[in-house]
Amino acid sequence: MAVTQPVLSIQHWELPNKTRVFFVQRTELPTLDVEWVADAGSARDGKQFGLATLTSAMLDQGVQGLTAQQIANQFENIGAEVQTFSNRDNAGMTLRTLVDEKKLSTAITLFRKILSSPTFAPTELPRVKSQIIAALKSQQEDPWQVAKNQFYAALYGEFPYAHNPLGNEKTVAAITRAQLQQFYRQYYVGANANLILVGDITEVQAKAIAATIAGEIPAGDTAKMWNPVAMLSQARTIRIHFPSKQSTLLLGQVGISRENPEYFPLMIGNTILGGMPMTSILYDNIREKNGLAYSVTSDFNPLRYRGPFLIGLQTKTASLAQSERLTQQLLKQFVNNGPSDFQLQSAKQFLIGYFPTTFSSNKNILAVVANMAFYHRPLDFLDTYEKNVSDVTSDQVKNAFQKSIHPSEMVTVVVG
Repeated sequence: MAVTQPVLSIQHWELPNKTRVFFVQRTELPTLDVEWVADAGSARDGKQFGLATLTSAMLDQGVQGLTAQQIANQFENIGAEVQTFSNRDNAGMTLRTLVDEKKLSTAITLFRKILSSPTFAPTELPRVKSQIIAALKSQQEDPWQVAKNQFYAALYGEFPYAHNPLGNEKTVAAITRAQLQQFYRQYYVGANANLILVGDITEVQAKAIAATIAGEIPAGDTAKMWNPVAMLSQARTIRIHFPSKQSTLLLGQVGISRENPEYFPLMIGNTILGGMPMTSILYDNIREKNGLAYSVTSDFNPLRYRGPFLIGLQTKTASLAQSERLTQQLLKQFVNNGPSDFQLQSAKQFLIGYFPTTFSSNKNILAVVANMAFYHRPLDFLDTYEKNVSDVTSDQVKNAFQKSIHPSEMVTVVVG
């Protein structure tokens, strides 16, 4: 019997400090992509909103003996790129470097210093705070972002996904260097972290590099689990005045986590409803047949806990009421009736056809494996993906939507 080759050969091990390491060898280009990611996103802010974002943004702003500018110059001199990131669930850093021995050694050493011994330089803190506050002010000028922030606040209430990951002007301004250091000590630890390596190195090199990058970080403790997200029991509508000829409409509810057993029926159903560009039910009816919006999409954003299910569109203010009614009508019809066989097959073909683009670059592979690692997906998730998509039936989609989506209990946000 022929042995099926894995989609990706993912090697996995754990460092003594509990950091989970994932390695994919790719020899097409002489590069290495690295991501260190921890359960240190804005859900861990507490009441100091913006703490996770500011902590990650300050990581590369100084280490012992090197200023932020010197760090940037050293990476530039070897053609390497480093970036920090933070979102609701997680935070961390990425690195892209050439695998030339000297350049690789320099990049890994510098990456290790940033990760294991940031100074949270007091001279840089006011500038980075100002950048975040400027980003917050920019969001206030964007009706889509205004709607999205309000949607999360209304949907999640007291759950830590509710607030803007950037924080707000008051909380960001009040964050101290000591708070950054404490947050870093608590959450930037081995038991809370994953390290992903993708590129043109051997397994022996990967193990040495992993130990160099993450081996000195204290083991610490895994971040505590939250209580489940509470569902809304009735519909809620929020209307925000915004000086614009267009209105932004968001409609949704608490959706699913990555561990949901009906993940594939729900993903396929969403592809049919509003996920496929140009051919989804929402696009066909709202854009093509009625010309009410340039684009309309629906999306599940499954997070560690139950992320949102969200339908979004922008339309002329004069067409808002019609757009809102039609969106609600189409959603109810889909939940009640499920997809046709033709719609189901079209969605499967789209998802299976799109699947190879997931591996079109090392950067894409890094993102996919990092998601698998952080959300504890099985290592054969990619190998079984096509079968899991192919096996879904119309009844499974219908039943999954009827169980998870409740059109009469939606949060609606209108900005315009």
